Amino acid sequence: MSDISEFKDPEAAGLAECDSGRTNTNDSAVADDDATEAPKQVNQTSDVHPDSNNTSPNRKAIGIALAIVAIAAIVLSGYVLLHHNWVPATCTEPERCAICRKTRGVALGHDWKAPTCTAPKTCARCGETEGDALGHDWEDATCTEPKTCSRCGEAQGKALGHDVASWTVDKEPTCTEAGKRHGTCTRCQQAVTEKMPKVEHAPGDWQVAEDVSLSMYGEIQPGTKIQCCTMCGEKLDSREYTIEVSTSQANANRQAMQGLRSMHLSHDGLIEELVEYEGFTKDEARFAADHCGADWNQQAADKAKDMMRYQGYSRSGLIDWLVTYELFTKEQAAYAADQVGL
Repeated sequence: MSDISEFKDPEAAGLAECDSGRTNTNDSAVADDDATEAPKQVNQTSDVHPDSNNTSPNRKAIGIALAIVAIAAIVLSGYVLLHHNWVPATCTEPERCAICRKTRGVALGHDWKAPTCTAPKTCARCGETEGDALGHDWEDATCTEPKTCSRCGEAQGKALGHDVASWTVDKEPTCTEAGKRHGTCTRCQQAVTEKMPKVEHAPGDWQVAEDVSLSMYGEIQPGTKIQCCTMCGEKLDSREYTIEVSTSQANANRQAMQGLRSMHLSHDGLIEELVEYEGFTKDEARFAADHCGADWNQQAADKAKDMMRYQGYSRSGLIDWLVTYELFTKEQAAYAADQVGL
């Protein structure tokens, strides 16, 4: 193995201080080489263990291995001592060897970032600061813009909004459409146009949309009432309702439903039938006609079909008969004429 002083390294010449602690082992090595070992006298007649010749090579191999390990450790420690362990430079310190503290080059210097409204002058590399933050440079709020920093754009609060002293209405609002008006801002003199919100609906009285009806056996089916806006007619609300029915009213209703099936009567014709031929009061008869659930158009059509079985009618003749004698309305009679093909 070559002498350690012959180790070739670019920095070996400048690192004497990293190698100053080493000791020279050459003298001891030479002394060991010059020493001679006295020959050992073997007594041929002495008692020797039969296995003694086998253990001698093992001891020699162990000694050689220990010597190699010792030499490798010496070489490795010398390599470490001959090389610097450089710590990178910082803003204020150059590169420095962590072993011997030797330096090279110069410090990096601070990488300053300019101060802002909220942060002082700051080094982007190490975070060191200098001085104070600039602070915001506020501009007052306007009609359309909030209070704003002219330097960084940060905003606070809200815009003032236009201040119009006098409005001219271009379109009045209703409950279905927004209105429109215009004026001039007293602060910025800008012409301003804006929508006017819709007005609230005006609820009207509750009206019957579907009347209460009774079955043949007096069972009450609830009706429906609705509430509409008096301005636009829009349906605003609905609810069910019911009524109390007396025994005579229930009986009148039962008789009305039987008469409708057999005679196909109109609303007014049914009332007349119940009063004159069945003995009910006019109020009881009207209650039955109002709550029997009849489809009066269909009653007129069924009556027209019965009449056409026994006699021929013109359209006008059939309509006149249904209106004059059967007491259907003109609209119900016209529907009937359509249904029989006139």
